[in-house]
Amino acid sequence: EIGLRATIVTTFDGADVVVPNGMLLADKLVNWTLTGTRRRFSVELSTVYGADPRRTIELLEGIARSIDGVSFNPAPQAIMTGLTAGALEFSIRAWTKDFVDWVAVRSELAVRVRDGLAEAGIEVPLPQRDLHLRSVSGEAAAGLGKARPAGPAGDRVAE
Repeated sequence: EIGLRATIVTTFDGADVVVPNGMLLADKLVNWTLTGTRRRFSVELSTVYGADPRRTIELLEGIARSIDGVSFNPAPQAIMTGLTAGALEFSIRAWTKDFVDWVAVRSELAVRVRDGLAEAGIEVPLPQRDLHLRSVSGEAAAGLGKARPAGPAGDRVAE
């Protein structure tokens, strides 16, 4: 709603934002659907270092192409974005088709990526923490020596 002194913009979440018209004239305005009805979105994910990056990229692109609502032009693209402590980082970028709910399409992509990685045997790293002890009592040290083998999360647990 455009008024004499301010414009009211309703956000995607339903909030009303009152913007003084002077700001609209002096600053930039982003309109996602001014000239089209498509939207680009991305899904970020990590894999363990042992995963083959090229195989992972190929798998991610195949999954994205299989989803109804993802545009073939431009084609979905998966890229490796980084090497972090304990993980390989990836991003899948895709465009929606005309008049498609991009939030639902992104959700479907995320679910299928999770399932596809599991089926392919590509692990997603779990958060890990190292604990450095400066000093421990003799009793605590003895207890730490009785630690069990690594559990399903890769952590060692004292008995």
